[in-house]
Amino acid sequence: MTDIDVSDLDDMFKESDVAQGDGSENPDGDYEVAICGLQLGESYNRNRMVTWRLGIVSGPCTGGTLLHKNTLLTQKNMGFFKKDLEFVGVDTKGLTLTEITRKFPDLVGTRLLVRKEADGQYYKTYFNELLAPAPIRESGPEDAPPDNPPDNPPDEDDMPF
Repeated sequence: MTDIDVSDLDDMFKESDVAQGDGSENPDGDYEVAICGLQLGESYNRNRMVTWRLGIVSGPCTGGTLLHKNTLLTQKNMGFFKKDLEFVGVDTKGLTLTEITRKFPDLVGTRLLVRKEADGQYYKTYFNELLAPAPIRESGPEDAPPDNPPDNPPDEDDMPF
């Protein structure tokens, strides 16, 4: 998690409409990827943004990484961010941006087909198809049973000394 406070953007996020458009006007350059993580951060201009790290999982570039970025500056930006979130299965209705950032770990493992469009030294990525939602996590590490529950102490043979 990050220390960047986005609570002042909560109302703008809630009021933003999901952006429209299917990305069909973009040139070829499709990659099958899995979401490796989302991070809330700041641009060089100190604008808050979300960076999606996408691992390439098939084709000649397998093992490579693409980045997808959403600037969080205007309602239009928020609309594109909402569109991306809803594309990967997040229901944004009624949620604040702060609440959305808590869902970032739940998106890891989501598989997508994305299009990469080069623009000089930069590029953009566009989500084209949801291939598989993130695997359902039934329990986290905090739910795991202890290694040696009190009612089952280790045998002397299990002791390291």
